[in-house]
Amino acid sequence: MVCAVLLGEFQARLIGLGTPVVYEHNAAFGYTLAPNQNVTRLRNANIIINESGLRSDKTWETENNNKIKILFLGDSVTYGGSYIDNSQLFTSQICGDLGDKFICGNAGVNSYGVLNIALRSRYDSRVQDANIGIFTFVLSDFLRGLQNSSVAHYYLSPPNRWMPGLEESLNFLEPVSNMHHMLKERLPWRLTM
Repeated sequence: MVCAVLLGEFQARLIGLGTPVVYEHNAAFGYTLAPNQNVTRLRNANIIINESGLRSDKTWETENNNKIKILFLGDSVTYGGSYIDNSQLFTSQICGDLGDKFICGNAGVNSYGVLNIALRSRYDSRVQDANIGIFTFVLSDFLRGLQNSSVAHYYLSPPNRWMPGLEESLNFLEPVSNMHHMLKERLPWRLTM
């Protein structure tokens, strides 16, 4: 049994599970990416979330006040998924083509509905200084409305230190009731960060 569990953990980490992107609840617009993350995900994709909760390698705040700030808002299409490295995102590529006078921030978040996107543009104080806002919508965004962090298997805190790959695997199997929270509450050996 122990060997099977260890083998399962090894397999999960081998495919890129165990280092999930962490989200945080927000009363105004549902949820967003937690700031200051640098994780390696599926297919060794490097996902960097800056200090403002944007998927970007660049700092959005004070050091870039002299640049024209372009903010992309949207759902998972804008976010780019866990298979795509930050450098391969269309938001990064557009900014690279525009040159050094611009900085781009990717405020795309998985499962966002049109209300999440609109409310974040209005109430997320970290990105209010954008000079240009570009909203990207797909049809399903209009059907979703306002989503909260319970819509999928999001982590609202880092996974446990022991067997995070298996924990994330189990979490994918049960998206309605977040397995991460159940494990956090029920397992006495769980260590917190």
